Amino acid sequence: MCYPSGGERVPTIKFTDRGVKALKATTEGRTDYWDANLKGFGLRVSGSGRKTWCVMYRAAGKQKRFNLGQYPTIPLSDARSIAKKRLAAVSQGGDPSKSKRAARLAQTFAELAEEYIEKHAKIKKKSWYK
Repeated sequence: MCYPSGGERVPTIKFTDRGVKALKATTEGRTDYWDANLKGFGLRVSGSGRKTWCVMYRAAGKQKRFNLGQYPTIPLSDARSIAKKRLAAVSQGGDPSKSKRAARLAQTFAELAEEYIEKHAKIKKKSWYK
């Protein structure tokens, strides 16, 4: 068993396609399950039945969670390979959450619209009035 910072028990299991499909949340509302084969790779099952892949890692001394996507949209094999890439980046000093946040804040909508007008609309649209 794995113990998070709160001290409660968290299930550590060997993920299989069949096993992941059968996982359910406990009565507390949501349950995190961790993969026995890949440290830091997990699946959060909510009370509603939604299953979300994630990786847990430490960056700058803080424990962080990075969501990879939902099951079954992202199957186990794909989620595991994405998790390996994210965890490898962390081991080389990267922070997936920080990268995602920076990309999200890169441009405002106004900046994006202006870029579209200058680089696409004025050049390729016959309907653009000069």
